[in-house]
Amino acid sequence: MYYTSEDTYELISKEVNDPIREWKNCTVSWMNFPIYESEKWFFASMGLLAEWVKHALPFPTLCPEERQRRRMARKNDHHYFRRTCDKTWESIISTYHSSLPWPVYSVKAWRSDAWDALQYAQEIQRDKSFFSQYKELHNKVPKIAMMNDNGVASENCEYCQNVAYSKDCYLTTVSWKLRDCYYSSNMATGEYLIDSFFTMDSKVCYECTESYDLHTCFYIQKSYSSQRCFFWYDLRWCADCAFCIGLTNKKYCIFNTEYSKEEYQEKIQKIRLDFQHHPEKYLQKRQDFQQGKKMWWIHNVQVEESVWNNLVNTKSTLLCFNLKNAKKCKYWRFWDTWIDGVDLTVWGELERCYEGIVPDNSVHCTSTIFCWKCIRVRYSEMCHWCTDCFGCVWLKNKQYCIFNKQYTKEEYEKKVAKLIALMKEHKERWEFFPISLSPYPYNHTIAQDYFPLSEESVEAYWSTWWVFDKQQNSNETLQVKLSLSDAEILKSIFTCKVSWRKFKIMPKELEFYRKHSLPLPTLHPYERYKKRLAVMSAKELEQKNNELQLR
Repeated sequence: MYYTSEDTYELISKEVNDPIREWKNCTVSWMNFPIYESEKWFFASMGLLAEWVKHALPFPTLCPEERQRRRMARKNDHHYFRRTCDKTWESIISTYHSSLPWPVYSVKAWRSDAWDALQYAQEIQRDKSFFSQYKELHNKVPKIAMMNDNGVASENCEYCQNVAYSKDCYLTTVSWKLRDCYYSSNMATGEYLIDSFFTMDSKVCYECTESYDLHTCFYIQKSYSSQRCFFWYDLRWCADCAFCIGLTNKKYCIFNTEYSKEEYQEKIQKIRLDFQHHPEKYLQKRQDFQQGKKMWWIHNVQVEESVWNNLVNTKSTLLCFNLKNAKKCKYWRFWDTWIDGVDLTVWGELERCYEGIVPDNSVHCTSTIFCWKCIRVRYSEMCHWCTDCFGCVWLKNKQYCIFNKQYTKEEYEKKVAKLIALMKEHKERWEFFPISLSPYPYNHTIAQDYFPLSEESVEAYWSTWWVFDKQQNSNETLQVKLSLSDAEILKSIFTCKVSWRKFKIMPKELEFYRKHSLPLPTLHPYERYKKRLAVMSAKELEQKNNELQLR
């Protein structure tokens, strides 16, 4: 794992005119990391007011990389299991395995009014640490099978994890405002996007990554405002280009050579037909053409005093990746539209939040997980439309609650002051939920995708590891073949030739491949996701020749 060096931090400080006020030593990696001037003021403003006393937010004890790992170890986006709903007893698909000790409800049952999370209320116990008490509450309150708003603000998105405001999506994760999207991740505002990653404000795309404003594009990376482009990289305001690198305002180009409209259409038609049957040949051609070409790995558009990669319309953002419409943010990954936040993983339309996972539409929240449209909520999970709650799980439209127990405003402030003292006593104060409290094994979380560990090393991070058993599949090993008819494809269950996991091709998906002359996938959706991660640009900065470069 790569940690940002002190030299890099210092150069960043000069680049964005943000002085380093203090150095801290990470208690996990033992690496030094800075507290910038802007962070100092942020932490001072994020304190909690209880009984007329301002309980300030202390500086973090972990470096940014370990804080990111700790949050990511709470997110399972791609590993699903069949189990039974503990409310209706129907068969459901869930991110939680049936062997886990807590109840799991279907999305519909969990969001219904047939149960009340206040019934699981707990009193504060002075002889136990905060996190041990929170674990007791967490293990009692029913969990939602898949984190989505299907049946509320979304329609026909039952099998999507962390998806909202969408329609007719399937096995898509960490996205919102989509329609007819399949097997895609970290998306916002789009239609007919298949096997893509962080392709924003786009329509009709396949295998596109880290791009914006694309239309009818396939196998495109780090490009924007382009249409009808096919393979490859760094295209800006282009149309009808194929196998091109680093073009701006170009049309009718193949391998960076410009043709007339007629010549281009004749050549590309032959290529597209041949590609459908021999994709590997063209993948090799792409690699051969790439050799010797200058590749720009830092792609930022309309940024001011901002450092890191793939930023669009940002100001004063530091060490952020894949962001748009951001201002005064630090150590963030993925999503759009926010102001003044630090250490968040996936979010949208929020303000002044710290150490959270998906605090969408929230204000002044700290250490929350999937808490939406909340104000001044701390150390809580799955709380929606709540204000002034602490240590709660799945509350709706509640205020002044601790461990799911209702209090008056005066009681709440007194209890919170005592709870903060208890957390300080156990050295838990303002630390995010430890990895040991994650409901998922480490290798089933996105922490393994971005901060991979071996099975032997996971124990050092107080986590667990599960092995996928290939033998749970039947002996049938049907793989995708060109000779299969459409009817045979739709009724068949295929076996991934890499992981041996089963997968299907859905009707709308097949229709998309046929319409755009695309080859059928031969790998399980998770293996395709891992391949996209492998070709994405680096996410670590280093100082080299007095310049910031991606490592």
